Amino acid sequence: MMDAFVEVAMDGRILDFNHAYRDMLGYSDDELRRLSYVDLTPSRWHAMEAKIVRDEVLPFDRSRVYEKEYVRKDGTVFPVELRTFLLRDLHGQPEAMWAIVRDITRRKAVEVALLQAKADAEGAAAAKSAFLANMSHEVRTPLSAIVGMTALLRRDGVSSQQAERLEHIEEAAKHLLNLLNGILDLSKIEAGKVELEADDVDIQSLVRNAVAMLGPRAQAKGLALETRVDPDLPALRGDPTRLLQGLLNFGNNAVKFTDQGTVTILVERVDSTPDRVLVRFTVDDTGIGLPPEQIARLFMPFEQADASIARRYGGTGLGLAITRHLAELMQGEAGAKSEPGRGSSFWFTAWLERAAGQPTVRSAAPTAPADQMDAERILARDHAGRRVLLVEDDRINQAVARQFLDHLGLTVDVASDGIDAVSMVAERGYDVILMDVRMPNLDGLEATRLLRALPNGESATVIAMTANAFPEDRLRCRDAGMDDFLAKPFDAKDLAAVLVKWLERRDADSAPGT
Repeated sequence: MMDAFVEVAMDGRILDFNHAYRDMLGYSDDELRRLSYVDLTPSRWHAMEAKIVRDEVLPFDRSRVYEKEYVRKDGTVFPVELRTFLLRDLHGQPEAMWAIVRDITRRKAVEVALLQAKADAEGAAAAKSAFLANMSHEVRTPLSAIVGMTALLRRDGVSSQQAERLEHIEEAAKHLLNLLNGILDLSKIEAGKVELEADDVDIQSLVRNAVAMLGPRAQAKGLALETRVDPDLPALRGDPTRLLQGLLNFGNNAVKFTDQGTVTILVERVDSTPDRVLVRFTVDDTGIGLPPEQIARLFMPFEQADASIARRYGGTGLGLAITRHLAELMQGEAGAKSEPGRGSSFWFTAWLERAAGQPTVRSAAPTAPADQMDAERILARDHAGRRVLLVEDDRINQAVARQFLDHLGLTVDVASDGIDAVSMVAERGYDVILMDVRMPNLDGLEATRLLRALPNGESATVIAMTANAFPEDRLRCRDAGMDDFLAKPFDAKDLAAVLVKWLERRDADSAPGT
């Protein structure tokens, strides 16, 4: 479409124009020649355009491209884009101005539509995040009760048949929790809301942790777990939590799909620069294997090789997709090779920063998981009678946590919401406050802020107990003044470990000379 042209006198009278300008405004030639700039421009633009003429056109003979509005003959107002130039007479004096004008109605409509689409997408993303956060809370709260009650029943002593049934309940609860964690992880990754940490990465320790976590299931199936770690890897920095997550996703799959033989974890350098090292993490197995055409599908969310595998082995197909996304976040990639009946090899790579100093060299032999009774014994031996305030609104979870704490020999008071908690802290001191976050009347975050202003609450250890498990939830807890974080569902081992950690830290801080 032809651009419109118009020439106006210095007093604003229209002198000349082309047919595109005339047609754009809906006037005849004679009508336009009897009009001025003022007649065609809404009054709200007059001051701005006068400033452009004064500051740009007169001193520099031209203006930048700018936007304004015109009024058609029928009264409709529409947006235009124009650039104005100055005409001078033979003596160099301003004589007239001319402009190239373009109707930008369609472009503005597209911009408005894009802004609305962006707002709609952001609203949908916010609604999705709110839904996922609520789903996390609503699922984790009863799961916490199930896991806790199962532990209490087992502690009371049961028959072998009852113990087996409790184990099935616990396995089902853990499966549901893993499914929930996978969905939440994938949603956050796809929304671009996962931020990688920058911490020291001890590769040997990482592999040992993976072996310790995979070991019980592998041992139950009679599988050998082997590791091979490049001894020449330098000291590195990255996100050890996400690296371990990726390794465990592949390792759990390998154990699941291998009925006999070996699962091997390999870590090696594949490339490097003066500042970074590209590390490959590989998990090999001697399992069922897959035809090559099914490999690509495995890295898509909720995909599995075929329905028969899903029926036999279960699972959601989320772990591989999550690992691929995590590898890409670390500027690496993920892949696999496999052969039916001969096993599979799954790998991912990650660029890690070089760290100052030398890597810590330790034996690659897996260490046994710590005895969960250690922390409980320490509590009973060294911290019996310490005062703990349990702040929990869910009746069942309240009962479970109280029985755990009573069993550990601690002196326990219970508050059902934040208001009660603040009142109780105002009256007496506590060594540790176990604070639920999402409660009626006054939530745990605001309650923590209030009790931190109290003499008894200023130095108390406050540990969040929450079914809200997103990283931003942890950040909100710390910002509110909480010291630590327990994600529901947690078991007696988790609770005992965090209590020992903070009670011993309090004792060390209050010791003479510290």
